[in-house]
Amino acid sequence: MKFIEYAAGGCKWFATLLLSLFLTSSVSHAEVHDILLIDFQYVPRDLTINEGDTVRWFWITDNHNVVSGIPFTRTGAFETTIENTGFQSEVLFDRTFLNSNPIANNRYDYFCAPHVTDDMLGSITVIRPEKN
Repeated sequence: MKFIEYAAGGCKWFATLLLSLFLTSSVSHAEVHDILLIDFQYVPRDLTINEGDTVRWFWITDNHNVVSGIPFTRTGAFETTIENTGFQSEVLFDRTFLNSNPIANNRYDYFCAPHVTDDMLGSITVIRPEKN
């Protein structure tokens, strides 16, 4: 009887070890990606990130905003007011955000409303992990 209990306990320990190794190796660390609003451009203009990452915009020059969508067509996923130098805003592109704001190819285009005619555009493409 003691052998069976030990074997069962050993299996639990081994299963726990395997699970912890799997979780440690498959968990990615979320990153923060910075985008600068300078003159009439976003730097970088296009960005590819992983699900769970945060994008943070920094205003280096005045009178800009960040509006999700294509020029003149807001999607409502994210939007800031028109701000000046020193302002910052961020969006966490986690599972909740992505499921609440589904978009084709997980590509979130955005623009600066005051400078859309100056081609102040950007995009964020989110890579989602494949489901098992």
